[in-house]
Amino acid sequence: MKINNQTLFSIILICFALVGKSMSHDKPSTTETPSSSPTTTPSASSPTTSPSSSPSDQFSDTPSMDPPSDSPAPTPDGGASGYSLPSTVSISDYLKEKYGDQSKVEYNPDLEKICAHTHQPDVCLATISPLVKNKKKFDVVRILEASIKVSKENIKDIVEKIEKQAKESGENDESLNECKENYSKALDNLHKALEAIRAKNYGKVTILLSGALADVSTAESKIVDMQLSNFKVEPFSFASVTASNCLSIASLVPN
Repeated sequence: MKINNQTLFSIILICFALVGKSMSHDKPSTTETPSSSPTTTPSASSPTTSPSSSPSDQFSDTPSMDPPSDSPAPTPDGGASGYSLPSTVSISDYLKEKYGDQSKVEYNPDLEKICAHTHQPDVCLATISPLVKNKKKFDVVRILEASIKVSKENIKDIVEKIEKQAKESGENDESLNECKENYSKALDNLHKALEAIRAKNYGKVTILLSGALADVSTAESKIVDMQLSNFKVEPFSFASVTASNCLSIASLVPN
């Protein structure tokens, strides 16, 4: 069969047409893949953003930085009433005023170990050391007894201040009497704690000291609220610190 140039040219055109058609069919298949991907991406992202926003809305009003008001237990930073004691600086200043500069005093190492367990070791050392300075052996129970005696003396001084204030001024009589009652309860608990120590009922000692600290802290809070010009806060806070130290030392006594 003889093929002329015109027929050959026609065959070539047909071949090109067939090839172009097949390529046009393949092209949509490749374009469909990316087109399906954006379709699925929005659908997947929309539920993702929805739950992520919902937890933030759920917890946005939670006061994460503020602790509960009733959380503090009787500690030197907060009494049973939730009142925070003054800074360590003011307590240190009052300690220096009352007992002198203790920075160069050499204490018994055993006493230092015991006082290190309290929240105010400097107060513990300065107040207890004079009562046990002739002791060669520092038994924890004896240190606890001395600590309670220190606390009692500080509270007695405060009761005298309150009684003097009540006589000199007729203002705040009711509030001052309430404070005096709290301090009197604390003294009673401290006295009973000494009796419990002699009976070696150390579980009861801890309960009584906790009650004493709560009473002292409550009274101190009332004194601060009254803002009496004749009263310095430091002596009242110092009483809370010494009561707190009693409770810390009591925790070292094996039951």
